[in-house]
Amino acid sequence: MPIPVITTHFRRSALICLAILGPTVAMAQEKSAAPAPAKATAADFRGLKFLEGRWRGTGYQTPFFENYRFVNDSTIEMHSAADSTFRNSKPGSRIEFRAGTIYMGDGQSRYAVTRIDKDGYRFTELNGRGAFVWKRENANEWTAVLGGGAVYRMYRIQ
Repeated sequence: MPIPVITTHFRRSALICLAILGPTVAMAQEKSAAPAPAKATAADFRGLKFLEGRWRGTGYQTPFFENYRFVNDSTIEMHSAADSTFRNSKPGSRIEFRAGTIYMGDGQSRYAVTRIDKDGYRFTELNGRGAFVWKRENANEWTAVLGGGAVYRMYRIQ
């Protein structure tokens, strides 16, 4: 009879340990799923100069319009608009270079650049759930490729 008592006690202890440690292990795994931000330089941030200006975006149900402006050497502001006049533009995301990392956020989501190479700037959501790549195609066009495969083409309008 002692064996079932030990087994029951062992099972109960194991379940208690899993109940206590399980969420901690799961949280650690979730955090480790997001790639670490890339170590960026001021020159890497200046590489985003191709964003500056007004753009017409395609690839969504209807065209959309965005304006990117360098505020200073470490901040870019983006505004969106319903049409190419930009009369009723609304503040959008900010791209910031802080302590060797390039961040982007709009108050709801926050991303960090996790890779910079010939394929562009890869932004990964800090919680590791979403990602996209911005790539300069030429002086008047760039693309945004979302993690799910959607491609948005941006064409310079001014």
